Amino acid sequence: HNFDVNVMALLRLAQLTTPAMVEAGEGALIVTGNTSALRGKAKFAGFAQAMCPAVLQASRLAHSMAGGVRNVPKPGEESAVKQALTAADMAAQEVILHALLDLYPDVALAAEEDTPSVARFPLSSGALVVIDPIDGTLHSYREERGPYAVIVGLAIDRQLVSSIVALPREG
Repeated sequence: HNFDVNVMALLRLAQLTTPAMVEAGEGALIVTGNTSALRGKAKFAGFAQAMCPAVLQASRLAHSMAGGVRNVPKPGEESAVKQALTAADMAAQEVILHALLDLYPDVALAAEEDTPSVARFPLSSGALVVIDPIDGTLHSYREERGPYAVIVGLAIDRQLVSSIVALPREG
């Protein structure tokens, strides 16, 4: 029952606040909970809030490059979707990684792209940050056929405790 009430309250909040964001051409609706406080470590309790500026910057960067970037397929991947790679993917991921290096340099990564800053993180850690700088690169982003997302998640001891999803096309 509590989950249903909370989801409906969030939906109503979004309905009331997002029209003004769309009209202004910017804005963010950030939703956090106490999951990281319960299962996480004190160092990561504010992960979503701390990473939000970088995710929004990556989102704006991706949006500014949408439709104008070339696909350079990654070798060794079996499907066109997995092979999809653009300069926007690389640039957006680097924005996120630079913030992580400043705020959480000891986390391990599961990063979608092999950008220069990936090598600066440890190979293993109790905290893992998962990054997809542009989810939906091939069709939704490059071909502008639908929504795409900038996604960052945090897992501690193999439990997801925090995530941030930005939808650049939706503002």
